[in-house]
Amino acid sequence: MPCELEVYFRLSSLTLEVAYIGTQNTQHKAAVLLCLAAGKAVLCEKPMGVNASEVREMVAEARSRGLFLMESLVSISVYFPGVDDTVTVLLQYPGGIHGSFTCSMTSNLGNTASVSGTKGRAEVIPAWAPMELVVNGERKKFPGYLDSKKTYNFPYSENLVFEAMHVRECLRKGLRESPVIPLAESELLADILEEVRKIIGVTFPQDKR
Repeated sequence: MPCELEVYFRLSSLTLEVAYIGTQNTQHKAAVLLCLAAGKAVLCEKPMGVNASEVREMVAEARSRGLFLMESLVSISVYFPGVDDTVTVLLQYPGGIHGSFTCSMTSNLGNTASVSGTKGRAEVIPAWAPMELVVNGERKKFPGYLDSKKTYNFPYSENLVFEAMHVRECLRKGLRESPVIPLAESELLADILEEVRKIIGVTFPQDKR
């Protein structure tokens, strides 16, 4: 607690406008609430919370304080906390539409996202940092940020700057949440992840609180 108070007072005295939370998943809620209490806008790495309850608590706190909060998503990909092997999920939507995804900590998957329909097929490559779009065989490439030649620990890391630029744009417009990744979307994603965890039998200590 003394450490948290010290961080709180330091945050309160800083002139920074927004804080990025990239800690371990289980530490997201405490860090987000601390920053919100200090009056700072927050960009929180995915998943925003360990479960849906945590996400709703953070969303409610941000709204009650009138502060900006956004989940940091790279091409709508979300980590599956607690999954240490492989899981495949089948989603059903109204109108007979189906979706599926596979995530794994042990297999090297294709990392692509595709949509198929009556008018053709669109594919995003890679799904977590789109650099290429293929629509019915026609390819369109998207260059990275300023075609950076720097070396990063992870491929396409430089493209995270686009997310930071979006947050800055939202704050300049006085928005309290992103129109691209609204808080309702984060709550929905948390609900989906929680439902999947229940089906595959993965529970966290936070689920019992």
